[in-house]
Amino acid sequence: MIGKLLDVFEISGRGCVVALEVESGDCKAGDELRVGSRHWLISGIDIPRYSPETVRRMEEGWKPPLGVLLKGAEKADLKPLIGEAVSICPNEDAASPSI
Repeated sequence: MIGKLLDVFEISGRGCVVALEVESGDCKAGDELRVGSRHWLISGIDIPRYSPETVRRMEEGWKPPLGVLLKGAEKADLKPLIGEAVSICPNEDAASPSI
């Protein structure tokens, strides 16, 4: 997947979540999110509930942001990277994720 980092959130009890603008491709838990030379393990994906207004906007071409929970990430490390291009790649360190 290729996209752009839109925002960073810290969720108590869960960790660091980033909002991504998706340009192409897909991602899943266990993949790595990469920004430049930095990378983090994706431990979860947020699938939003769509209102009728959201569905209408999507039909017109708008793509909603994707929420991605990152393992071991810190908001302070990601905040300066907002606006940067991101890529999602299969995790090369593990055949199957242990999440």
